[in-house]
Amino acid sequence: MNVDTLAGLYMSGQYDAVVRNADTVLSTGKNGERAHRLTGLALARLGRYGEARRNIEAAMSLTPRNATITSWLPADMLHSFLSATPDFSWVSYQLAITAFNKGQLDEAVTRATTLVQDAEAPQPIRSAAVELLCEFHRRRLPLKDAVEAIEQALDQATAFIEIPAAGLFRGAIAYERGDLDIAEASLSVVAGEASAGLVERVKPAEGAATFRAHLQRPSGALQLYFRWRGRQSVVDPVKPTIHDRLVILCAAEGRDVAVLASSFMASVLHHCGDVIVHLHIVNPTDESTAVLADLRTQVPWLRVSTSSEAFAFSAPQPYYAAVRYLIAPEILALYKLPVVVVGIDSVFVKSPSAGLAALAGTDIALMRSPRDRLEYPWTKIATRCAYFAPFAGAFSYLADVGRFFWDVYDPAGKKNCTWIDRNALQYAAAASESGRIRIGDLGRASLDKTIETRSAMEQKQDFGKRMNARYPLSGLQKRRAAPQK
Repeated sequence: MNVDTLAGLYMSGQYDAVVRNADTVLSTGKNGERAHRLTGLALARLGRYGEARRNIEAAMSLTPRNATITSWLPADMLHSFLSATPDFSWVSYQLAITAFNKGQLDEAVTRATTLVQDAEAPQPIRSAAVELLCEFHRRRLPLKDAVEAIEQALDQATAFIEIPAAGLFRGAIAYERGDLDIAEASLSVVAGEASAGLVERVKPAEGAATFRAHLQRPSGALQLYFRWRGRQSVVDPVKPTIHDRLVILCAAEGRDVAVLASSFMASVLHHCGDVIVHLHIVNPTDESTAVLADLRTQVPWLRVSTSSEAFAFSAPQPYYAAVRYLIAPEILALYKLPVVVVGIDSVFVKSPSAGLAALAGTDIALMRSPRDRLEYPWTKIATRCAYFAPFAGAFSYLADVGRFFWDVYDPAGKKNCTWIDRNALQYAAAASESGRIRIGDLGRASLDKTIETRSAMEQKQDFGKRMNARYPLSGLQKRRAAPQK
């Protein structure tokens, strides 16, 4: 019996078994913090709140920085826990973060403010409460008001706020003001002790802190980029016609293609007609191959080209997020048509063709964040949709995206490159500030409103089933849409 076994019992709902075996695991002297935390959570789910508190406090004393790990206990259970232990600040914080995640902001802010003012609360919890308040200000207030409120909160919490949390928000403010030296210095201290867990902040902050370094130094990664591009080949390219106005591009892991390709393609067929679609597959599976073959059988007029590659990355997720931008130059060169890039965990709710006129004369168009908001550098550009025209500016921009990616990415998986795609897009935009690339706003062309994406809380399988019900393939076999307008 070890702590991983204990975690397995907890995840499977065997809370009594967790409690029974806790002493055995704790007697080994290994992973004491995690064992106490799991035992405390199990006891809380059993309604034994006094014992739960003792175990959670023991865990907090062993590793204070883990005191603010989200418990995921239901809100009603947390309320009962607080009623039984009204002075236990850990429960108050868990209620605050739960309310924040549910959008119950008044309750979240009230509880966080109380914790900040509670001098008896453990320092990590007070710091996390400040972070929650700053994140509330960042998301909800206009830019000027947010900056003032965050700076005031940080100044008042100087004695107890964690350095990484302060660096995160001071870096965001400095970046917004254009004080890049201060921004880079602040963001570079953002370390692994992410407290409130409100943002996946560590690696994105490191990327943002090195923007100018990437811009200034010659990069050997560019050779990696072109070497990678040279390995790509398109299978069965579609022959464009005079009626084609765009190509839809997405890229995904083979396992995701097996689950989501049917709903994605069905939405394209329903709303975009016989538009060309290119699907790039990383590590194809027998299931993904079968799904594509079935789609072609059910809808003979489907116009889809594919490309694929096989990599054995130990931490591949950041690669899957960025690969659609890495393959985009090949698709631009192949079809010489504008390319709309989307994720496979999305569906089209209307055709993007109508918005193309608004993008005439632009090289690329991106989803920019609202201007009157304080954003982190890596949230200034969203990645669920992008537009690239077959012009030199788009190829130059995408080369910068690839250069940044290969500079930062670690194929061995030893570094976590969370949100590397967002940082790469922002890096390339920063590299384009000289004006050589014409950048448009997808919002003005309403292209961002042509797709619906899976929510973070919805499982991929559930999203696929729901979208398959909305966009059935039946009836599409013989119906071929009119040429795109």
